[in-house]
Amino acid sequence: ICLPSVSAPLAGSWRRSSEGQMAKKNPLHNAAGKKIIHPADAQRKKAKKIKLEKMKKERHQHFEAKMFGKSPAEIESEIAAIKLDHERKRAHKIEISKFQLDRLAQLESGDKK
Repeated sequence: ICLPSVSAPLAGSWRRSSEGQMAKKNPLHNAAGKKIIHPADAQRKKAKKIKLEKMKKERHQHFEAKMFGKSPAEIESEIAAIKLDHERKRAHKIEISKFQLDRLAQLESGDKK
């Protein structure tokens, strides 16, 4: 059996820093300190942002159309039902989901319009 000498570097030791931890890859930065993005990634990021904005606009338009189709009494009764359900859940120490809280806020803000 041949053992390596103590002075011989271990395999992969060039990757370790002086503290013995693995060195992290440094992202490329420009002179201003901003991270450089690959052009294809930048284009994908821009397209994704445009798509998300378009979908958000469509959601809001759909919600507005749905709200205008309801009578104010229907909207008020839905708000009252949600608030009653929240009180019931608080009394029984049941967690109220964020979706329900957001729905109530959305109905209340839409009701004011």
